[in-house]
Amino acid sequence: MVRGFNKDLDKYLRQRKDSKLSLRFGRKKNSDEPQPSFWDRFFKKNEEKQIPSEDLTDEERERLEAMEDEIESVKELESADPEHAEIYEEARESMLERFFQSLRLFKHKHQLEDEEEQVLEAEEHIEEEKQQVDEDMKEVLKITHRWLEKLSKRNKEAFRESEDYEKYTDILVKHGLARRK
Repeated sequence: MVRGFNKDLDKYLRQRKDSKLSLRFGRKKNSDEPQPSFWDRFFKKNEEKQIPSEDLTDEERERLEAMEDEIESVKELESADPEHAEIYEEARESMLERFFQSLRLFKHKHQLEDEEEQVLEAEEHIEEEKQQVDEDMKEVLKITHRWLEKLSKRNKEAFRESEDYEKYTDILVKHGLARRK
């Protein structure tokens, strides 16, 4: 079944390749009907320019529009000078490639800026949580200290002689609740 599908697909693709349809910007070769070029379809000629402007700065948008104008002028030269149309078409293709590279670059740049902003927000959130934990820890240590003060003299002496006392005082000093003597 898969072989049959592959043969049919191969046959279809060979027919498409041999037909009048060209993959170069959607033009049909030897066709009497003028077909809109890729550029015309992308920017919907004679309408407001359709440069994807999400997250683009004014400078980036102006740069893309200038590139669009250059491509459009090469297109006009191509139609005005059919003798050198192939040279103009190659130049236009090169310009289109640079246009889309710039568009991808701008998009990638803005994605990185968004990610950087998210990282900064996460760091701020972590810092706020850390401060809250520190405040909670101070409160717990104060409560613990109050209860330790209520112990009998014998239990206080035993606590002071234990390893836990050293850890306890280190934590109090760390959080600014006690000083070393």
